[in-house]
Amino acid sequence: MKQKYIICTFSLLLFCLVSVRAYNSLTPVAFYLQNLPGERIGTDPDSEIIADLEADGFLVIPVDCSVYPQTSPELEEALMQFHIASPALLAGYGNETITIDFDRIFYVPAGYRIEKDIPVWNIKEHGAEGTLNRIMGVYNDYIVPTFGVDPVSSPDDMVGPQGEPLEYNLFMDIMYPSGTPANKVPALVNFSSNLPRQKPFSPKSNLEVAYRCIFPIGFATTGYAVVHVDHCYNPLARDIHYDHFNDFSLDSQNGLHASRAFIRYLRKYADKYNLNEKFGVMGISKSSYSAMRIMHTKNAEQEEHLLFNNTPNNKPQPWEGYDSWVDVGYTAAGNGVTRAPIYVDSQTCPTITSAGKFDSYDQWVKYPSPIAHLNAIDLNHLTFWMEELGHTFPGLGTDYATEENRYHLFKKFFDHYLKPGEITNLKVFYAYPRTSADQVDSYGCSRTLPADNLLPQDMAGVSPYSPITVRFLSRIDTVNLRQHLKIVDKSSGNIIAGTWKSRMQNRCFEFTPEKLFEQGKTYELIVEGTLRDIDGNKLDNAFKRTFFVNKGSFKSGDVFFDDFNRVNIALGGTPAMNYTL
Repeated sequence: MKQKYIICTFSLLLFCLVSVRAYNSLTPVAFYLQNLPGERIGTDPDSEIIADLEADGFLVIPVDCSVYPQTSPELEEALMQFHIASPALLAGYGNETITIDFDRIFYVPAGYRIEKDIPVWNIKEHGAEGTLNRIMGVYNDYIVPTFGVDPVSSPDDMVGPQGEPLEYNLFMDIMYPSGTPANKVPALVNFSSNLPRQKPFSPKSNLEVAYRCIFPIGFATTGYAVVHVDHCYNPLARDIHYDHFNDFSLDSQNGLHASRAFIRYLRKYADKYNLNEKFGVMGISKSSYSAMRIMHTKNAEQEEHLLFNNTPNNKPQPWEGYDSWVDVGYTAAGNGVTRAPIYVDSQTCPTITSAGKFDSYDQWVKYPSPIAHLNAIDLNHLTFWMEELGHTFPGLGTDYATEENRYHLFKKFFDHYLKPGEITNLKVFYAYPRTSADQVDSYGCSRTLPADNLLPQDMAGVSPYSPITVRFLSRIDTVNLRQHLKIVDKSSGNIIAGTWKSRMQNRCFEFTPEKLFEQGKTYELIVEGTLRDIDGNKLDNAFKRTFFVNKGSFKSGDVFFDDFNRVNIALGGTPAMNYTL
């Protein structure tokens, strides 16, 4: 299948360079995606948009998407193959006047515009007292001996390598539907972890990194605005200055205030960008903290992680008077996850997290503790244990627990909270045991995390096993729930007695049998089509999952040990907790 798309990329797509202009610096690229499936959202004519993009310095390349599959996820996979192949294709456009900027490549749905380099928050004007002295300390300690510039005693005297003033603004790029569309759109806000802001999605990186681009591409082509915002960098780290990455971040002292400003700006100018004021955020690595803090619905009442001289930032902030909360978020592989036990509570919006086994910053071994916290507070969340990946986004890999494509799970999760008007039917999000579960014990528990030799040694109480589980994204009307949610003995047709435990505010249900399942028997999990959520949406189709019990369980008197403790006991450990059925 992938080979077919690569052939499409090279031989079927119509590339047409509208005009070639002389550029004195790196040239950003806008692949202008025409003939996408679905209704066009933006209303300005293509010719006008393309001309404006060119005037803004973009190399514009229209792409005829009618040759691609018109269904999801096949379309997204085709566009990803196009993205991976794009460096070879773009090589033909470079010349003595054009040098392609592979770190700033945008996929622009027809009818969309880009506004780039919008100044939103200024470190000098809005940053906490003490921030400039922190920057000056880095300047004198590292920049002076490294670059041979003169030491300074006042922050006002700091300059770049050419004597230029330092850039204190934090900027934003936004891709949004033009004109006067019939419906406004939600926004995916990426808190960037690189300079420039688009760099994490560069096609010149390895495949693991290149596949990250499924997020801005897939969201943009399905009715979202896409926003890239600056990390709260020490300005000395900017490549336009010293590109100095020692003490490169001001996030712990200023990230919360800066993140608020970005969301408030988008709310203030929602009509200009045709936004419906529903926001999903994502941040990985150094920007995971910004994403996580803004995901708290009461973030306007909170303070920074670190304070200079224990003094809060009381400076007037830009775009005050507008809300800074968001609807859903993703945070991964950085302080956004490791600090979750400090800042994540019941007031945090629906959350996705992830960690890669081959993360070069040891985020894999740190992952169990914050996940134990999310489980303990019963937060509405989704976790990705990415046993084959490193320091990256979930991409298009397969989730071990559910056997589904991670991007599809991510997208379904975000769509549910950002496009509520499109919800017409209740759907099962996932269920355990998974279809290929080869070990199901007499409690109904099965493995839902990768093999033990892949997991961190200290799992902080997080079990690699899960009970029989049905997960929805909507809250379920639990009245007569038992009539619609059943476990049946396939040989006899008898309904198995037991208890459905509600989690995640009636979105997830776990089954405990009244009596142990019999080894050697086949059972069926059934969710009947008459089940409804609290809004009255009925299940689109009855859901069934068959599983075979082939493993025993531990039992001590009238006490059944939970799945984590059963594993510990098997290894000679001591149970940490138990409950009586």
